[in-house]
Amino acid sequence: QMRRVVNGLVERFGSAPVEIHVEMTRDLKLPKKMREEIEKQQAKNQRQNDRIKAEHNMPDMSALDLKKVKLWEELGKGDLPRRCVFTGRTISAAQLFNGEVEIEHLLPFSRTLDDSMSNLTLAMRWANRLKGNDSPHEAFADDRRAEQGIVWAEILQRVEGLPNNKRWRFGANAFDRYLKDHGFIARQLTDTAYMARAATSYLHALDGVGQVVPNPGRLTALVRGKWHLNGILADDNKKSREDHRHHAVDAAVIGLIDRGLLTQVSRLTARGADDRVHLAVPDLDPALNQAIRDRVPEIIVSYKPDHGLQGAMFNETAYGFIAENRRDPDLPHHGLVTRKALAQLSVKECSAIRDPNLRKAVAEHLAAAMGQKHDKVLADFSRIHGVRRVRILIADQTVRPVPSAPYKGYALGSYACCDIWRVPKGQAGGWQAGQFKWQGVFWSYVETGAGAPDKAAKKPHPAAKFIMRLFKNDMVAFTEQGQERIMRVAGFSTTDNRLDLKPQELTDAPRRYVSINALALMGLRQIHATSAGQILKGPGGNL
Repeated sequence: QMRRVVNGLVERFGSAPVEIHVEMTRDLKLPKKMREEIEKQQAKNQRQNDRIKAEHNMPDMSALDLKKVKLWEELGKGDLPRRCVFTGRTISAAQLFNGEVEIEHLLPFSRTLDDSMSNLTLAMRWANRLKGNDSPHEAFADDRRAEQGIVWAEILQRVEGLPNNKRWRFGANAFDRYLKDHGFIARQLTDTAYMARAATSYLHALDGVGQVVPNPGRLTALVRGKWHLNGILADDNKKSREDHRHHAVDAAVIGLIDRGLLTQVSRLTARGADDRVHLAVPDLDPALNQAIRDRVPEIIVSYKPDHGLQGAMFNETAYGFIAENRRDPDLPHHGLVTRKALAQLSVKECSAIRDPNLRKAVAEHLAAAMGQKHDKVLADFSRIHGVRRVRILIADQTVRPVPSAPYKGYALGSYACCDIWRVPKGQAGGWQAGQFKWQGVFWSYVETGAGAPDKAAKKPHPAAKFIMRLFKNDMVAFTEQGQERIMRVAGFSTTDNRLDLKPQELTDAPRRYVSINALALMGLRQIHATSAGQILKGPGGNL
């Protein structure tokens, strides 16, 4: 991958850069439930940020100042005085911004690399200097600073007002507990450090590459925030990981960080001078800042198409077949039946419960609880009546019987690709001369398991003309409402001749199924974005 990127740079610019800066990160796709929890917490944080900005009449308050205010509010509720946990001195709102108060790492960052809110509090600047790179117990438990007003017994009394995840950090065994609970972080950092060294060595070995400088991710975030570059892809000055182009913003920042800045920030961090670190970052030249803002939104993301022909042939759900003479008269087209947990049924599935008496009872229960959450109402019904799973009727779909048990079948799994054909409009014997429509022919993994499918085997009409074959993550372009759209193929809808298209820059966008025939009218065409930023017409076409 690194060789491909470097070769792409050489191809685009004629020679390799004089110096390459590398940031080693690993982005893992989170489970849906975890993503929802993160989004919920982000929304809560945003509401809190908006409140703080309004109360302090500072709409442009920096992320560092927002963090200070949150830690300040944590020191005292309501009208209670908010005091420095070490000195006991009251901290006023004005002191948050005049330099008298600093953000303090309870367990030093240089020894734990823990920059989370649970490891932070506020302290008077001079007390923070006295603490240095020690834990609170190491620095003050022996009362050697008592003459300066820092008494350990009084510290412990003030600590009682802090959250639980901070109180234990004042104990004598705080470091031992941290290493026990957070040991995996150290292992991950070791792995990342090894990857950084391996990447650096590999890049050094490539022809034409000059100096290679590994860059810590925390410095990238600090500089990006200082230059207000997060706002390019988001409304506020926060990094948006939902947009793939945030990597380009990071790349621009990494390329503009020199060794002098890296050294200066490392020195200040090691000394614990957290509030002064951002002052070491110089302002970015306005013209260069504007150039980054202009170019990043124009970036087209390069995807690796999924052209594999092997995949899940069938879904896991088993279906039973219902003979026509035994079908429900109210649902004559539902020739399949399967079992599902009652509490997980959708509204539509509730109306397809096979047992008519149970279907009626569930409907009456839902009607009586109108306005309440659907899943909660069903869970209540399941608990009251002792019904956990029910049989539901399913409309006919591509279900194939099992040879050894013809009464049972499985639906086809996902599809490998889609062939798009141009076919004449009209019906047999009444074709409309000179008029055409586009039709998709979909290939399941069952059909592609033996190799690349022959498009002629599924030619939909003798006069059909083949247009293109699309796989998942292939990129397409079309004109919609006067604007060119560049999208990636995320999936297929085989039942109604549509493609699931998502904006190429987004990591996780809602489904948007678009008719293939409607796309024909919008000038659908296949494109390919190279790693060097070139747009090709078709997977192997020209610029």
